[in-house]
Amino acid sequence: CVEGILVQDWVRSSRLLALIDCEEDKALFIYTCNKTPVICADDITLEAALPIKGDFICNIESESSMALPGADVPVRITTNETDVLFELPFGSKTSHFFSQIKQAIGNFLQQTSQGRPLSFQWVERYRLCIEESQQSGTNDLFGFDKFQPASTAQPHTVEKTPPPAQQDPDDLAFEDNFADLRVSQIDSGSEGPPGLSPGMRESQGSSYGSRESFTTSSTEENLVDVGSGSVTGVMKTMGSAVRPVGVRDGIVKLHMSKRESEFTVLKPFRIFIGTWNVNGKSCAEDLGPWLACDAEPPDIYAVGFQELDLSKEAFLFNDSPREEEWLRGVYKALHPRANYKKIKLIRLVGMMLIVFAKHELASYITDVAAETVGTGIMGKMGNKGGVGVRLVFHNTTFVFINSHLAAHVEEYERRNQDYNDICSRMLFKDFGSPLHISQHDAIFWLGDLNYRISELSADEVKGFIRKDMLRDVYEYDQLNRQMRIQKAFIGFTEGEINFLPTYKYDSGTDSWDSSEKNRAPAWCDRILYRGESIRQLKYRGHMALKISDHKPVSSIFDVQVKTIDEKRYKKVYEDVIRQLDRLENEFLPQVSLSKLEFVFSNVMYKEEQQQSLSVTNSGQVPVQFEFINKLDENKYCKPWLEAEPSMCFIMPGDKVEVKFIVLVDKMSASSLNAGEKLEDILILHLDGGKDFFISISGNYIPSSFGASIEALVRMHGPIREIPIELLFQMESDPSNSQQVEPFQAFDIPKEVWMLVDHLFRNGTKVAHLFDQGGLHKNFFVDHACIHLNLHRFIAGSIHSVAEALLEFIAALREPVIPYVYYQKCLDCSNNFVLCKQVLSQIPRSHRNVFKYLTAFARELLLYKEESKLHEKTLATLLGELFLRPPPGKEVLQVPPNRRQAAIQQIARKKASFVYNFIVNEYDE
Repeated sequence: CVEGILVQDWVRSSRLLALIDCEEDKALFIYTCNKTPVICADDITLEAALPIKGDFICNIESESSMALPGADVPVRITTNETDVLFELPFGSKTSHFFSQIKQAIGNFLQQTSQGRPLSFQWVERYRLCIEESQQSGTNDLFGFDKFQPASTAQPHTVEKTPPPAQQDPDDLAFEDNFADLRVSQIDSGSEGPPGLSPGMRESQGSSYGSRESFTTSSTEENLVDVGSGSVTGVMKTMGSAVRPVGVRDGIVKLHMSKRESEFTVLKPFRIFIGTWNVNGKSCAEDLGPWLACDAEPPDIYAVGFQELDLSKEAFLFNDSPREEEWLRGVYKALHPRANYKKIKLIRLVGMMLIVFAKHELASYITDVAAETVGTGIMGKMGNKGGVGVRLVFHNTTFVFINSHLAAHVEEYERRNQDYNDICSRMLFKDFGSPLHISQHDAIFWLGDLNYRISELSADEVKGFIRKDMLRDVYEYDQLNRQMRIQKAFIGFTEGEINFLPTYKYDSGTDSWDSSEKNRAPAWCDRILYRGESIRQLKYRGHMALKISDHKPVSSIFDVQVKTIDEKRYKKVYEDVIRQLDRLENEFLPQVSLSKLEFVFSNVMYKEEQQQSLSVTNSGQVPVQFEFINKLDENKYCKPWLEAEPSMCFIMPGDKVEVKFIVLVDKMSASSLNAGEKLEDILILHLDGGKDFFISISGNYIPSSFGASIEALVRMHGPIREIPIELLFQMESDPSNSQQVEPFQAFDIPKEVWMLVDHLFRNGTKVAHLFDQGGLHKNFFVDHACIHLNLHRFIAGSIHSVAEALLEFIAALREPVIPYVYYQKCLDCSNNFVLCKQVLSQIPRSHRNVFKYLTAFARELLLYKEESKLHEKTLATLLGELFLRPPPGKEVLQVPPNRRQAAIQQIARKKASFVYNFIVNEYDE
């Protein structure tokens, strides 16, 4: 949404414009602003609902007013019944609003051209509601009859939601008609003043809307998903969206956070954290001895699982029936002395995290978001990694991370790397500038961290345990040692461990591992925490549950949560607004920058470089800065560049360090190999002030990663020995073989041969070759050897080489199956004869690579007992690499509720195509 001014001759009045969508339909809702800034539902009135269809036109009225930088943008909105002029604030928010309107118009035209006209029946219901509510009034809309045929109409007020017991049945039915309505996320950064939660207002009897406006119904009343982003109608949306709207929201939030102590009171709440690796087992036990073993019920549960489902279906397509099964099991076992609502569930393959809160506390929870990070092969496969849920409870931010790190005793460095990857890559992106894990008040990290006992044999560990010498065993615990030398979990705390190691047991018993491997007992399953005002009360294992080879672990915490005193909050908020009004009338925002030019030298593939920019607020007023998009571009920077933070608020006299991160990966290497320069201009925009232009430049060292197959087969030496002009010519026109010296082209790229040859000689019998990636440092060594044609010196772990091969294939400028044949391959994936016909049509060099790699897959499967590989696993992995959708068609044009099923269907077709060639010999 965006706030603007309605212009009626000499009369100017505030309006709030919101883009609303319901499935494919979109409409513009216009609200009068009875009070500025908007704080509650009583401050706005629904005035008009305009369906975005054929007669809807939205144009900038005149270019003359744009001559002055920062001037408001005059916008005229016209339909068959409407012709009104608004002035919208100049800036990125209005620009984004226009792009969303343009996209909505394009969507309507596309649907109409495909013979699927949109009905907009839901909009008509709102228009009728507006008209009926205006019958008692005498004023025309906007002072003249433009929006509705009825000239004696009065705008419809958005009413607060009454308590359920007092609702009229007709009113309930009316809102039920709009259960799938949602507000488009046009201005996700407009957070407004923090912490004014609807539950707090509800508990104090104010008229800001009920808790139900933050919940969506599930199959059971008590399994309601709150904070998920969907709402139950515009009335409830606006009733619960009690945050002020305007360009100063971020600065207001910053001021309020500085004075937080003036309107918050610390109150203790009890948090239960639980983790269990269930080893792919069904939920066949009562979970009560784990989840409800305390006398007092917790206020919030965060329950994490690992290895929820070990099936190939779960690993390959992230699809598992076990999710619902274990969710029901957990729900039934929650503490019987309280009723709970599900706040959020997130799952990635076998990792699942569920957050519950007491029913009466759910309305105090806002800004819920969930993210996943896979750290398996190529840094994305979900067999290892983490899932996270963040939320705001009262005025305190929480984040819960459930992770499953790399296995095996000797892989502690890989576990450290997994932890660091999760920390750097898990970003909650729905809140303006993305939020990192560390940017939360209370952080809880749980899961199968897989750290083992080093330097002691299994018998020695068991001997210490029999003598109740757990402290002696703990001294050899890898996590304890890695935290002590600050290699992982820096700043985290773990309570004293007084319970038996949680791994490994014979399933169904309390007996240690009796298998041939005889694994040493270890505390694989851990709970750590970070933050002020957190007190751990209990930390324990639960021996009563036996179905897995792990034992569950739980911990109870008391957390001092910042709750808001509403009267004091309003007083501080009004004071902040008055101060900002005075300052903005007297001063303009000003900043000083440490420099405006940055040069990055000798940038190499996947080797990150960083430089810093100091931004100092040298003025008298708070400043919001943001890197904004250039004209006709959908991101503020090139794909190889990132700025952290990309948006920030600075108080007078304060300084912020902005990191410019240059990282060339498979998404950007191809264009740089083809001659694109490593150059960009960033626009640093001050809200209400001027723009700064920052130059980023450098030189990129060409890499075979990101090159085309056609160019690679014609390179007899290392790519870095090819004259740069010749390399650019080869990549700009790969099909022209006359551009290169009179060498005969290779059948396949030499880099593919080097990697496959190394794996063939050293990795055919290695278990789970493609399930786990290698260390980053080994990848860089292998990368250098590949570029220098030193295949005999490839020294990384076999998993690093396997990952390098997959990374190389994924980074090809055009995939093994060229884009033009992508759809044909999907269409014939179930017919081997047709698959062979399509393959015979692709260019010879691409076909050779396909045949070579599928032949290598068949060779690996000769040792499937040792390698633990399966035809379907390899087919799915190679299918994703060989068959990539053409540029611009990565996003499926299907309704959101069918998108996941469509993605899985396409993944199965890719796998089927490759599977035909893995299980069948193929020769032209």
